[in-house]
Amino acid sequence: MPTLQFLPWCRLKKPITAGQLRIIPYKDSTPPSELSSDDLKRVRKILASYLTLEGYPIKEACLVGFDGRPFLADLTDDEREIAYDIIDLVCFSALPKRDYYESIGSYSNSSVFIMYQQRFEDSTEFICVTARRRDGRTSLSRPIEDAKFSEPVQSAGASIEIDEPLLAALIKFRDTSPAGTWSRWQEAITCFNQANSDADAFRYQVEWVLLCGALERLLDVRRSKAEEVASEFQNALQPKTPIWVKDSQARKSKSKDQGSSLRYEWMRQFYELRNDFAHGRTVTHKHSAWTVNEHLVLSAIAFPIVARSLLARNGNYTLTDGDIAQITAFESFADSGLVRQATQQRGGGASIWRELQHEASLERACEQAYEGLKESGYFNEGEEGSESGSGSV
Repeated sequence: MPTLQFLPWCRLKKPITAGQLRIIPYKDSTPPSELSSDDLKRVRKILASYLTLEGYPIKEACLVGFDGRPFLADLTDDEREIAYDIIDLVCFSALPKRDYYESIGSYSNSSVFIMYQQRFEDSTEFICVTARRRDGRTSLSRPIEDAKFSEPVQSAGASIEIDEPLLAALIKFRDTSPAGTWSRWQEAITCFNQANSDADAFRYQVEWVLLCGALERLLDVRRSKAEEVASEFQNALQPKTPIWVKDSQARKSKSKDQGSSLRYEWMRQFYELRNDFAHGRTVTHKHSAWTVNEHLVLSAIAFPIVARSLLARNGNYTLTDGDIAQITAFESFADSGLVRQATQQRGGGASIWRELQHEASLERACEQAYEGLKESGYFNEGEEGSESGSGSV
């Protein structure tokens, strides 16, 4: 039976290709040329059931199809699962582009990338709506003109940016890595996405457990011990100049090991709190140097950085200057007053996270310029460490 795959709450600026899938923006005013007139009628009929927050049928969406095939094609069950898996990668490639603590900027969540697969027949005026139950599924038949689906509040107004090099690296890794390795990555990414829906129905404790599980799977930690997860995290994320807890400005008073790196101590505390939530406690009495919100923001930033670093190590990705700036800035960000800065900067302007990345990029650019001058012989022998030499840089 023909099937339309679509993302009703997603508005991309341009088409993208992800493995076997093509994802194209759909605008009702300027429909894609790939659709025949008959297919366009079908698409419009289906999308009319999907409403904006104002209650109007959506005029923009994204259509999803397999390369070389019509967007309204008959799909096998395996193809349906492949499509869901790849859309998970597309979603994950957008989440690292979010701007935190900024009222204006790029921001999306996994609710934006909810994909629907709607089967249809031209002669049918009814739609079958299915929903999960604890004991299976339930199906309801409705006239298609009476079936309405509303946009999630958290996806409205999203500004989406896809990290296409990251997406390409993930597709390459999926196609070339052993099945067991890739299944671990797919599970980690799926858990991370589910923890970043911004849906009020998800309590933060559930998101916490999912985020810890995602990091644990990604890092391939064999034992669920906070110290082991923190150690693997520390090894995966290596800034040129780490910050030690004993030198921390804001976090050392509530940290056990003053000689550890700040990223190690953050991950250890984050995972220790997870142990309470994972064992049925919704309130923890463990002390932490970071607030709940700070922990969740740091984890949302940390996971993509670790993924990029691991992809670079296995030869599927090249770290960009921006990636290196994030690795450099992470501990400084963890040591900053995130909540205080957020309160001050909600009105606009660059967030502390953006400022720290900018500082790290500027510092690295200066170092590269200095090394370039040194290699070119710009400095006279013995002048390199002098005041005049430093001033020249």
